[in-house]
Amino acid sequence: MGRALELASKALALAGGAILAAITLMAVASIGGRLAGHPIQGDFELVQLGCAVAIAFFLPFCQLKRDNIIVDFFTAKSSARAQRSLDAFGALLLAAAMG
Repeated sequence: MGRALELASKALALAGGAILAAITLMAVASIGGRLAGHPIQGDFELVQLGCAVAIAFFLPFCQLKRDNIIVDFFTAKSSARAQRSLDAFGALLLAAAMG
């Protein structure tokens, strides 16, 4: 199960990178189109949506590698078990939000 999750999270991260590359190409094309008088309609909205989707696609890989920012100010002095429990609860909340 762990290997499958790692492969799926890597695939999503790569897809997020591809989305960002596509957004960049679209923005360049739209700017060029503006100069020629034919911009891409709705390019700002497409960039916003694409960035949101890309960020959502990057989150599983960051969570799997434990590279997300963790604010542990309130839990720094708690036991290792309590920290693991809170981390698991946070991961569960993230999974629910992504679902």
